[in-house]
Amino acid sequence: MWIFYLPIVVWIICLTLRYRALTFLSVNPSFPMSGLFGERKAESLYHLQGMDEQARFELITASTIENRIDTAVRAMQAMALVFPVVLKPDAGQRGSDVAVIRGARELSDYLVRVSGTVLLQEHVEGEEFGVFYMRDPDVEQGYVFSITEKTFPTVIGDGHSNIESLLMKNPRTHYLAAYLLDLHAEKLEFVLKDGEKFKAVEIGSHCRGSVFLDANDLITPDLEAAMNRISGSIPGFFFGRYDIRVPDKLSLKAGQGIKVLEVNGVTSESTNMYDPSYSIFNAYKIMFAQWSMAFKIGKANIKGGAQRITFFGFLKYLISYSSNIKSNNDMTIDKKA
Repeated sequence: MWIFYLPIVVWIICLTLRYRALTFLSVNPSFPMSGLFGERKAESLYHLQGMDEQARFELITASTIENRIDTAVRAMQAMALVFPVVLKPDAGQRGSDVAVIRGARELSDYLVRVSGTVLLQEHVEGEEFGVFYMRDPDVEQGYVFSITEKTFPTVIGDGHSNIESLLMKNPRTHYLAAYLLDLHAEKLEFVLKDGEKFKAVEIGSHCRGSVFLDANDLITPDLEAAMNRISGSIPGFFFGRYDIRVPDKLSLKAGQGIKVLEVNGVTSESTNMYDPSYSIFNAYKIMFAQWSMAFKIGKANIKGGAQRITFFGFLKYLISYSSNIKSNNDMTIDKKA
């Protein structure tokens, strides 16, 4: 991974020299370091409360296992949610520890395994997309920079093979065998009918086997109007990627039926670059354009009064963030009520 990102790091250094500042760290003034990393998912989602586009959620912050489980159950009751629900770390990265929970046993197992603050969110059916949004602060309306369609790995039954053998034979799922065989342990012996489809993963993340496809042909004025309206409810947000679900592509193009799962800041990627049909040069072209806009928008925000982050301020943040990560890794949950 570091080999792939090396040219991008060089490009960021060049942009820093050109702008004579780390202006990209001011691209989203209301996010800590503009959402560099470790931003809390709930902080941006809270701004969508009362909007139809918010996927309902609640934070699980209790320290003991029994209290965490009780808080989760009460949260589901308060939001009138039934299983399945989604659990994820409030400060997670790249789909780490995101899980679709289908029962009380899975809920308790997850809360025992994953420490720290957890976000419990409604499970939204439909198709998943990444919508990268940008807005120059000197312009009233922003635009959609890219759309990524997230396709989930699926196996198709032949009438005689069980799910385990189908997973192992599939070129996309066999390398995730350890994860998938554990995830579907109770279903492995089940034989699918000929032509029957089985979705192996329900999380739109590369590390879970999802394939990302360029879907820029779905960008429409109606969709951009909807994204401008949603973004306008998040103070100080000018640049980043929404992870959303919609009933179907027609709804997306119409800007309707959108449910926002996450809002990601400055280091979120325009994930359409991972389309298998793209060469590495296409990917770098997209990333270079993305980072160029981050510096440009950040500079405009600074001109408009946003805080300018110095190199030493950036370094101090990195040290503090690293210390917090270590503390969280060392933390254990009290298993007593």
